[in-house]
Amino acid sequence: MNDNAIKAMTDAYLVSYIRAMETTRNSNIAVQAASAIVLIVYNHIQTEMKQQIEQNPMEIVSKMFMDFAKDMFNESNDDPDPDA
Repeated sequence: MNDNAIKAMTDAYLVSYIRAMETTRNSNIAVQAASAIVLIVYNHIQTEMKQQIEQNPMEIVSKMFMDFAKDMFNESNDDPDPDA
């Protein structure tokens, strides 16, 4: 897990704990609410990372085909006209 994810989870915990304390005035409920929020944020980050990993291979293959097609097109346009 990278530093940004850890910072995001820490911020989510602190903000949700403070808001829960302001609302309920009960530290036990605030801890539970903050922990639930951190779990949700963590799951969201993991899902995004998994989606990026799953999507990247197709993007790479697509880019390879596009680059190959562009190179083939450029080579055919660079050849001198045999009829001239």
